[in-house]
Amino acid sequence: MGWVSNNRFPEIAATAATLKVAEVGGPVPGVNQFSAIKVLETKPAVPRVFDDLKRDIFGRLQQQRGDSIMQAYADSMKTSYPVVIHEDVLKQNLGMLAAPGTARK
Repeated sequence: MGWVSNNRFPEIAATAATLKVAEVGGPVPGVNQFSAIKVLETKPAVPRVFDDLKRDIFGRLQQQRGDSIMQAYADSMKTSYPVVIHEDVLKQNLGMLAAPGTARK
């Protein structure tokens, strides 16, 4: 996997920080799996360069702004075009999808 930093893999970094060289730790939960880790080597933390931090922060702010705009747009669509759920039609169609011999309620 290579070198692990707190900001990319916080769960793995937290587990690795408790281990000494050659020790194995885990399980560490991932998106669709659990991982075991082994510390092969350690090195001191290196401060990040301002330009790298600035780029990361700018990217996060752009993402947040985009998310905010999309949420506002979705909210405006909900008020402009209200959603109506026809439960009688939905129940009828779900009944048609039921496996033979089973009834949906």
